[in-house]
Amino acid sequence: MVRRTSLIVGFLMLAAACAGPGGEVAEPPSLTIDVSTTTSTSTTVPTTTTTTLPGGGVLIAQCGRAEFAFGTIEPAGAPLDEEAQRAFDQAGEAVADEQGPFEQDGETVADEWFGEGSAFGGGWEWVVVERDDARMVLLGEGPNGYADVTIERDGDTWQPAGWGGCRLITATTVAGFGTGAWITDPDSPPDPQSSTLDVLVMERACASGQPPVGREIRPVVLSGEEVLEIVVLIEAPAGIAQTCQSNPWHPTTIDVGQPIGERTLVDRHVSPGLVRPWPPTETSMGSLGGEE
Repeated sequence: MVRRTSLIVGFLMLAAACAGPGGEVAEPPSLTIDVSTTTSTSTTVPTTTTTTLPGGGVLIAQCGRAEFAFGTIEPAGAPLDEEAQRAFDQAGEAVADEQGPFEQDGETVADEWFGEGSAFGGGWEWVVVERDDARMVLLGEGPNGYADVTIERDGDTWQPAGWGGCRLITATTVAGFGTGAWITDPDSPPDPQSSTLDVLVMERACASGQPPVGREIRPVVLSGEEVLEIVVLIEAPAGIAQTCQSNPWHPTTIDVGQPIGERTLVDRHVSPGLVRPWPPTETSMGSLGGEE
């Protein structure tokens, strides 16, 4: 189900302090806060229902390798037909042959994701969300939330190319940028009369534990009458190889283009979005911003 709400999309750029869709996500952070604050400048575009961004690129919803329209909170796809079911069964058999009881780090992975005593994906509701002659991406819903499975053709059979649990996050097709979580700055309460908001941002992608100093931050502001939603885009670090230790929180001031008022502040790096109160909660500070 795609939520359709008229939004004012503000594309905000700031200089200073990623992985694209499908990239690795950094480990949960320590409570380190980078001290070099950056400030944004605002560009506003007309009211629109699209998430196309100035300069090209869009926002999308993503669960593992499965992609959907931005705003999706209930992913949908095509039911498994005979060929898709055969591919899925062959992928499960290949995983069983290679991993036995699906053990990883001493734990039974099938039990963890698919339920105790279950076969690969057994008992979950699976749909096909992407498909061509050589590749399928399936999304399943079960007792632990969502999981995705990528299957690739190998001659006359199908082989698993990746699988695991996932959560609906916001990603972008803007080249060289990934998304980050944000929370309100614990040292700076929002001023309803102000058009600027002090926040702490954190990259979701691997960045070798470094803050985004010297890299561009582009908050996308979705402004409604009662809700102010923000997606933070962060320029990827230079170079290809990045390690995945914790990334620090980085202070940033976002110009939302109009007085904040009494609107609810929402971080849309996940779907549904997370309400960001002031002061921020301890769980949000310690969970990569993944909790309210």
